[in-house]
Amino acid sequence: MKLKTYTEFINESEVNEFISGTLLDIKKGPGDVWQLPISKRWAAIGPLGWRQAYKANRHGKKNAEMWSKTGTDRLGHSEKQMIKDDQLIYEGRAMGDCYQAAGRLIMEWSNPKSILVHGMVNGQGPLDGIRFGHAWVEKGNKVYDYSNGRELTMAKGKYYSIGDIKPKDNKYYKWRDSLKWMVDEGHWGPWEMSGATEPVMENLPDEADEIGQLRQEIRDSELIKIKNS
Repeated sequence: MKLKTYTEFINESEVNEFISGTLLDIKKGPGDVWQLPISKRWAAIGPLGWRQAYKANRHGKKNAEMWSKTGTDRLGHSEKQMIKDDQLIYEGRAMGDCYQAAGRLIMEWSNPKSILVHGMVNGQGPLDGIRFGHAWVEKGNKVYDYSNGRELTMAKGKYYSIGDIKPKDNKYYKWRDSLKWMVDEGHWGPWEMSGATEPVMENLPDEADEIGQLRQEIRDSELIKIKNS
């Protein structure tokens, strides 16, 4: 099998240019600004090491240059705030109780407008480069992540951006449907997806003990409560 050159590899789009840590970010560091070869979007790394990408026009370039120098842009993003939000979400996943926490939350709320979500997210901190199963509750344009005893509320768009969450990878359950799944399966989930870890790139460590525990059994007392809801 003939090995492809770097140029061939890039041109055939076999590298995701939007994920930090891939070949296109090699040797890039805080203060750097560059144009992505596939989409022509402008990318930059802020003073604290947070990577952003912008539109492929002069406004995008200006935002990238501003981000590289100040860690802020004209869209209202702040590197310090994004890192803070990122850490909040990561800490909420670390104890591995996301499925139970989300399931109990939607059960307690008993709100027909609430949606239980089982999805795949990109890990942070020691799980950087790993994609794994996670669970949360949505209502309107807000996300409620109560993992690890926290009560994190965040705009849906921001939450999805931080975790690189793709709706097509998620399973969405209306309140009543989620209760039915709990009763039928007898555990908190996931029910229709594996939730297993997936490396964003090969040869990356998998800290499995920090991933949300899968298919944790629901106690009989809670099942009775769910059935009577």
